[in-house]
Amino acid sequence: FANTFTYKFYASADKVITAALATAYQKDPSIVGKTILSTRQAYTGPDYFLASGGTFEEEKNMTNDVGLSVFTPNWVIPTADKRKIPALVADPSDLFDSSNNYKLPASFPNEPSLINIFPAFKKFSGKMYAQSNQNWLGDIPIIRLGEVYLIAAEAAILASNDVLKASNYVNVIRKRAAITSREAEMLATPAEMNVAYILKERGRELAGEHTRWIDLKRTGNLTTAYFQQTNPIIAPNFDPKKHTVRPIPQYFLDAITNASEFGNNGY
Repeated sequence: FANTFTYKFYASADKVITAALATAYQKDPSIVGKTILSTRQAYTGPDYFLASGGTFEEEKNMTNDVGLSVFTPNWVIPTADKRKIPALVADPSDLFDSSNNYKLPASFPNEPSLINIFPAFKKFSGKMYAQSNQNWLGDIPIIRLGEVYLIAAEAAILASNDVLKASNYVNVIRKRAAITSREAEMLATPAEMNVAYILKERGRELAGEHTRWIDLKRTGNLTTAYFQQTNPIIAPNFDPKKHTVRPIPQYFLDAITNASEFGNNGY
């Protein structure tokens, strides 16, 4: 979990916990008056990362998390303990109900809405990944071997419904991702193989690599019904007349004399 997500976020300025904050986030009164210390100071890393004179969070006040401002663990912390932590805490019990559905504010009016507070994906993050410092300085992958295996698996299904070949391709990836002693638990079976399964596997393997929109569109899943099932938070905002196409680049419209004929695709 810690290798995949950032789940501790640090303050960029000193923040005193007021009674109003404690009440709003259902904190224990004992933490009122405590200060979350700033972790910002001059960056000390390689010169290529940031020009001289710049500052970053996560450079000081890290001992005992005295600069911790937001904490998003993947384990549940007892409510009484959570109330005494001098930081905003959003664990799975704050985000999901007993049926593992997102806690929508209307259904939980007596709880702080933490629906937008969650671990940050750091697949392509730099040395530091704080709330105001999200930098990636490496290459941007266009295609990589993991995706090639998934393309081959999908092709095996679409070409001849060869589910055995498809599962063999998928399992190369799943073995690589598994804990060494638990590889057998990760293996997919031929009976599971279909395009829907491959779509889910692409979502896991290629998360954050900017392939999801086109994957959903080409498989006919860029629909309200699909989002209602898989991501009900965004489903009400999905507009099939708009979001099934990409916006026309403004630089293109600015460069032609008949831009009005193209319109703006609703964007």
